Amino acid sequence: MSIDKIIKDISDAEQEIEQHVKDKRVAVFIGRLKAGKSTIISHIMRDQIVSKEDDAGQLGFIKVPGSRANGPTIGGGSSACTTTPKPYTPPIHGNSNDFVLCDMPGLDDNRGEAQDIINAFAIRKVVAVAKEIKFVFVCDINTLLITDITLFLRLMEAAVTMIPNILNHQY
Repeated sequence: MSIDKIIKDISDAEQEIEQHVKDKRVAVFIGRLKAGKSTIISHIMRDQIVSKEDDAGQLGFIKVPGSRANGPTIGGGSSACTTTPKPYTPPIHGNSNDFVLCDMPGLDDNRGEAQDIINAFAIRKVVAVAKEIKFVFVCDINTLLITDITLFLRLMEAAVTMIPNILNHQY
């Protein structure tokens, strides 16, 4: 990734965060690449989602073709769709325009260290400008059952490294 692309992506992320996250209550969805962050947010946004097996026999989720889509694009295969933070205002009752769900790019992204830098910047920016923040750590069950707890612990370590004073954000 070129330096110009990194600068553009950081600028895009900063604009998105300033416009949609600043001074709002935010639930930030953090997890490894392909953990299901976008899928969960799509469910919350009331998108119609079905499970589907791909050509390799892997089960995944897709949005129902032709249905209304309010949430993020759900990635498929080995590449991710979320490249910068994407805020979504959930369809909740009452006067709650100050609450957003923030879909973050996956940690340990397969696009390399440059994407990791952009992700770290974006997470720090969200933490800096949000009025209130909750962290939702998303982890695929197979990460816990099959690969042991190491990948989950790496997720927690990455969060502590990237998010200033994360331990002060306990509720």
